[in-house]
Amino acid sequence: MPIAPSQFREMVSKKSFEIGYALFRVGSLPSARQFAASFGDMGIKLLTDSAVGKYDDVLSDARALEYMLRLAENTGALSGNHSQVIIAELEKLNAAIAGFELPDPELPDLDLKDMFSPMNPNPARSESGRSSNVPKTNNPEVVHTQTGQESKPAKENGADMKKRQEVIVHLIRQSGNCRMKEIEEALPDSSERTLRYDIQDLVSRGLVERVGAGGPSIYYRLRTAGSVPSGGPEEGVGEGPESRNL
Repeated sequence: MPIAPSQFREMVSKKSFEIGYALFRVGSLPSARQFAASFGDMGIKLLTDSAVGKYDDVLSDARALEYMLRLAENTGALSGNHSQVIIAELEKLNAAIAGFELPDPELPDLDLKDMFSPMNPNPARSESGRSSNVPKTNNPEVVHTQTGQESKPAKENGADMKKRQEVIVHLIRQSGNCRMKEIEEALPDSSERTLRYDIQDLVSRGLVERVGAGGPSIYYRLRTAGSVPSGGPEEGVGEGPESRNL
């Protein structure tokens, strides 16, 4: 019967404790005092890594200890009997870790069929004759057109929109021009989609113009008197000579 991971960790920790104790004992010998600190530190690290199940580190610790013990033996600090006994215990520890296999984790029973919706090659038609496969969204703030483009936010409050547009115009008037990021920071409670619709409404009414080729280079500024579309002045936003109240 395979040994449980907790039992194996306890067994490895016990063996590491025995090796660490032996290292402190040989380190106290007068001839091995120059190795005492190294034996102590390496023994503690071996025990610590064993206790938390870092078996790869335990193997590295054991390898380093073996070299240290052979060095102490070759320099006469330890007798061959002492070093070989501890090295033999290190080899037993290495063999136990090398032969231990962690059990495969139990995977949860997943019914993947419930995760997928059926595909209907002939989607139902609406009363107008158009396909009803309109993209769905869990966000009630925004609805989509059949082309995938954003339309006016659902259940829009005209007073709220007016307040947002007043803030946008005021922000642009203060700085001369304004980027989308700055508008989002000024109105953190409104989504990016809602703010883009507000700005597009201002642009379509000739109160704000969009400048830039695209991406981060785009910014918005108030239209000057000479740049108002030829269709005539629209209703303005805010106060000032370059705009009018909503």
